[in-house]
Formats: sequence, C-alpha cells, structure tokens
Amino acid sequence: MDSSIWLFDEPFSALDPQMRGSLQALIMDLAKKERRRTVLFVTHNVDEAIMIGERILFMAKGRIYREAEVPFAYPRLKNEISRTPEYFSLASDLAELFYETGGERGAME
Repeated sequence: MDSSIWLFDEPFSALDPQMRGSLQALIMDLAKKERRRTVLFVTHNVDEAIMIGERILFMAKGRIYREAEVPFAYPRLKNEISRTPEYFSLASDLAELFYETGGERGAME
C-alpha cells in the first residue's frame, strides 16, 4: 500500500471474536511498522478503540465531541489493561458521551 493514510471503516464488525482478535493484532503490527503513515480506524466498539488506538476521537452528528490519548503502551493485553482505573475511566467516559449524544443504551459494543 502506497498511501500515507489508511482508512479502516469497521473492518471487524462481522467477524467472530477469534478472527477479530487476530486481525486486530495484524493491524496494530502494521501500524507500528509503518510509523510514517496515518491509520484512521472507525469503530463503535469502545474496547477495540482503546486496544488499537493511540488517540481516540469521539464523533457524533458530524462533529468531534472528545479527543483522548490512550494511556497504554504497546503491546496491549486486554486482560491486563482492562482492570486498570485508567481503562475503566476512559471506557466509561466514552460510553457516557455516546448516550449524551443520542446513542441508545445497548447499541454500543
């Protein structure tokens, strides 16, 4: 791929959890190796955003409501970081923003 920007628009939404995890790891490896590229990853899954992203932009209705740095170094192991106060705080803030901007409870993964 020769582009300086890679866009992934919900690439894992129809995959089973095992395949999703494998491809998430592949995307993270590619992004690390290709540091000169920008990777834009669109997801409705809070856990996925935290696991893959360095920065999270929460968007709704065409505007950015929040930008957050992800406070975890790579490699990120979900079973380790998901028990930390930082993870819980970021995930809770993003879920609350989702509901405040009109999202329906249960619609967010």
